[in-house]
Amino acid sequence: MEQAINAQYNFRIRQAHDAYHITYSKDKFGKGLGCGIFFIVTLLSLAFSSLLSRSFFNALGINGALIIWFIVALGLTILILKLINRIRADKTFVISQNHIGVGNKKYTRKDIQKFYITHPKNGVYRTADTSGGFIIVGKGIGAVAVGAASVASSGGRAASEIMNQAIHKASFKIEFLYGNKKVPLATGLSENNAIVLFDKITELLSQKA
Repeated sequence: MEQAINAQYNFRIRQAHDAYHITYSKDKFGKGLGCGIFFIVTLLSLAFSSLLSRSFFNALGINGALIIWFIVALGLTILILKLINRIRADKTFVISQNHIGVGNKKYTRKDIQKFYITHPKNGVYRTADTSGGFIIVGKGIGAVAVGAASVASSGGRAASEIMNQAIHKASFKIEFLYGNKKVPLATGLSENNAIVLFDKITELLSQKA
């Protein structure tokens, strides 16, 4: 028997008071950022261990000291990663017939000309006018991904590159041009989630709430 696969989305829509309330989840940072954090924590823990007396290591033995060091570094890495992801809480914006609400601000729709998906390295990735049509103008995250091995001449540079890649993969934005100013509508998204949410926004803009 064939198994039906349910589609998953990173947003939910509630219609109330003649408006669409869209709540989206920011993408969480994963192994890439964790590896970079672990490397930094490791360097800091090694620097701290150099301040400890030799008798402390003699009492534990080399194996014992390594085990404790690894547990502490791994625990701190997991804790830091969880705290960072917790900060990336769900956000809500509102699309009504006359306004778009972001936070406690309202933007008149008649003054909104363009919607964009942007990326911190690749610039504008996709754009749409207020009629809902879109044009792909970028090449996606693959165009900006750089292998950590290419900068692995030092562990610090390699860890930095790994962290940057992890952050960039979850740093797509959806913005709109309000007058002559770009306004962030949804941030902290992966490429796929940004595209799906962008298409849903253009769909909602083309109909009355």
